[in-house]
Amino acid sequence: MNVSSSHKSSILVFIAVSLLTSCSSRKETELKDPLTGKLAERFQYTETSNGSQLKDGFYKKWYPNGQLNLDGSYENNRKAGDWKVYYDDGALQETAHFVNDSLDGKLETFFKSGKKSSESVYSRNKRNGQVTVWYENGQIAEQFLTKDDRKDGPGLFFYSNGKKKFEAEFTNDDFNGTYTEYLDNGTLFKQGHYKSGLKHGTWIKNNGDGELFCQEEYDNGKNITLVGRWRVDNSVVIEYFKDGMAKSANNKGKVLYNLEDGFLTYNFQRYAIKKLTKNEYVIVALSGKSQTYRGVRL
Repeated sequence: MNVSSSHKSSILVFIAVSLLTSCSSRKETELKDPLTGKLAERFQYTETSNGSQLKDGFYKKWYPNGQLNLDGSYENNRKAGDWKVYYDDGALQETAHFVNDSLDGKLETFFKSGKKSSESVYSRNKRNGQVTVWYENGQIAEQFLTKDDRKDGPGLFFYSNGKKKFEAEFTNDDFNGTYTEYLDNGTLFKQGHYKSGLKHGTWIKNNGDGELFCQEEYDNGKNITLVGRWRVDNSVVIEYFKDGMAKSANNKGKVLYNLEDGFLTYNFQRYAIKKLTKNEYVIVALSGKSQTYRGVRL
């Protein structure tokens, strides 16, 4: 044997001994439930110079009923590799992959029936990429893109019957761009635009038959549809201001008004909106007599 071969053999022996020494330094322990005496945890660990324990190797945890709850592994007291979570009846609940105690890779969750409920991809403990969520009947419930654990990009959301519920654009978890919502029969319900999480521009809303009954204008989240002068029931003239105040020609002072979610509140009186466009509105009083009022823009 030449010197080179002898040297290589020495290195291999050293590596083998080191590995055996490393493996032998791991210890295994079990923890039992103090009330029932049943096995609660079993894992491997190493001891530090000061006598403290660091989980290192396989890790298992059980429910009080004896079913396996967690199955994974640690490296130097940090989660590493593939982990599985189970329901208390033994059905698989979740699979995930960890690197240095952080989620990294695909994470899948499941219903007790065994059907998949969600799928996402993590990088350094944050979702990055496509997220898909399912109903238990197998229909997709949500599908959207993420960046640093926030919705970012196009998103689709569905009813349990498979019909589209709404589609939207996201930026940094805020609505940003076109938003379109549908009824569960597929009929267009509302459509508009968001700007950094705030409604902006023209928004339309249809009734259950797909007929337009509401068209509103927004300016950075502020509903400005009524801003201007209106004649109500061919009689009184009301001027609405952008600051949420209104003034009737019959009164000297201003009063508060608010237009939101299909209702107009005017001087603390509430009205249901039956029709609203840029040039006409029809409202019905919700207190006292169910009186209808019609306003026309001047």
